[in-house]
Amino acid sequence: MMNIDKQFKIFQLAELKPHPRNTAIYGEKEDDETFSELVSLIKEHGLRTKIIVNEDGMIISGHRRFKALQELGYTETECEVRHYDNEMEELRDLVICNSGRRQKTRVQQLREGEAIYEVESWKANQRSELNLVQNADREQSSHSNNEEKGRTRDIVAKIISWGTGTKGSGKDYSLGRSALKESDRLRKEGNTDLADIIITQINKRGAHAAYELAFKVDIEKLNDITMAGLRSGQISGRSNSLPLKPEFAKDSKERGGTGKEETEKPIKTVAGNKRTETTMESIAEETVREYIAQSRGELKIVIPEKEKGYVSKTYEAAMTEFRRKTAQCMTHQREIKKMDEDEKVRLDRIMAKFIEDFQKDRKYITGGM
Repeated sequence: MMNIDKQFKIFQLAELKPHPRNTAIYGEKEDDETFSELVSLIKEHGLRTKIIVNEDGMIISGHRRFKALQELGYTETECEVRHYDNEMEELRDLVICNSGRRQKTRVQQLREGEAIYEVESWKANQRSELNLVQNADREQSSHSNNEEKGRTRDIVAKIISWGTGTKGSGKDYSLGRSALKESDRLRKEGNTDLADIIITQINKRGAHAAYELAFKVDIEKLNDITMAGLRSGQISGRSNSLPLKPEFAKDSKERGGTGKEETEKPIKTVAGNKRTETTMESIAEETVREYIAQSRGELKIVIPEKEKGYVSKTYEAAMTEFRRKTAQCMTHQREIKKMDEDEKVRLDRIMAKFIEDFQKDRKYITGGM
């Protein structure tokens, strides 16, 4: 067990070493704005929260503070020294100590989760070995191991605050974990573009969308426009217009599609065409998310190349799609009511801006007709 008694020691900055897993979890690039704020705060008020290290001077918490001290020309600093019995205790503390001190992306959360998963799996193995030593029944032990895996998944999701307040956060975390592993595999094989797209889907669209794209969507059948939409996050990996691999064709029907491979055709709504409430709600929620994201400037709207008949066809399709999605939102007022006031204001601005821009575009395109 880790020694919880606090001990303090003055270290030369040259003696301190970054933890080898810190970069793997949080990445090398710092947010320039927040890091500059940290440097300014330390310069004005001094270092208020001490860097946490192990007995060998390896940093457990405070990598950004360490870099800030270096930038400010410090040569030494007093650190909190903690004793750890093994590397797993160090790794767990590395995540726990940093869990509330950073603004993190979903991918960084998943990287944290992978570290915690490693620790909790190790602890589960320790418990299993103890059971075997105590002559536990083999069949019961196997069943217990399956329970341990499920419990480990849920523990990790809770620790990294993945899906807090929602049901099945452990399952959703598991989907994100699998998608991230696939992204890492693709990157090692040299397919950095698809690897980056999966990362974008995780950060902007969530674990489920990234998982669907990574394992179910037939990437080879996507055109350049669709790929650009996925790359920017404008299109969700769960969109029912994306073609699925043959083995997942059945899933297309469950997602609200026809089971047929479609890449460019928009969803058609005709009288008498019934969809499940779940599908309609998911489409409406996705639409609102797109509006909010576009209003914040998070998504880049992809515009196709101009062709003959482009203007009339594009506007007709755009207006049809706009009315369809707006109608879906209107049928789910309770979802809109759940939005906070800032999001409602943004949505109202989007609608007003759309009408304003449409009037300007109409006069420009039609030459004042």
